[in-house]
Amino acid sequence: MSRKGFKNNHHFENGNTVKIIAKDEIFKTLDSERKCDGLLFTDQMLAYCGSTFNILRVVNTIFNEHRQRSFKTKSTFYILENLICDGKVDNFPHKCDHSCFLLWHERWLEAV
Repeated sequence: MSRKGFKNNHHFENGNTVKIIAKDEIFKTLDSERKCDGLLFTDQMLAYCGSTFNILRVVNTIFNEHRQRSFKTKSTFYILENLICDGKVDNFPHKCDHSCFLLWHERWLEAV
């Protein structure tokens, strides 16, 4: 058990090196809305498939700005070093300027 009684179920830790799996394999995990356990896979993420990165942070809780609340994720997500959203979000009418980290589902990563 880790802090606050939360059990670590994730496969990777901060600092681990991982490879993003091939896009064809990622697409097998997505539903009709292009999500895996609620996490959207965007067009800009395609460019990183097959590449290797270090894990910056394990994500188990996300803050929803629209609803002004935090919630625990169904699955473990990861922030990879230096991968930041370019603001060109799929089906979004204008460019966003938040510069958020891209979130990666555990199923989209493999150990190196």
